[in-house]
Amino acid sequence: MLKKQVFRSPTYRRYVASLPCCVTGYQGEGVDPHHIKGHGFGGTVKCSDLFCIPLKHELHVELHDKGWQSFEEKYNVSQYVQALYTIEQAEEDGVLSFESRNFKTYQC
Repeated sequence: MLKKQVFRSPTYRRYVASLPCCVTGYQGEGVDPHHIKGHGFGGTVKCSDLFCIPLKHELHVELHDKGWQSFEEKYNVSQYVQALYTIEQAEEDGVLSFESRNFKTYQC
């Protein structure tokens, strides 16, 4: 069986960390690129870096401590939807390109 390759990009994670927190809008030092939990991304391997969202560090810790379902309910936010918004923003900002089957991550 072939091992599935998961997209990993330190450049993209730095870009996500530069965005405003998707819950509070805070932007600056202390925003983490959170790999979303749940939504079919179970298993022992982190989901793709494409499915990172910007979360203020304290909220990132809370999500891991309390669980993703409680977090989403408390803050009325969907990690999955926020990941899609983040991907759209990255494409608009020229960080990602999906023009071909092999998308590229650009330096930011």
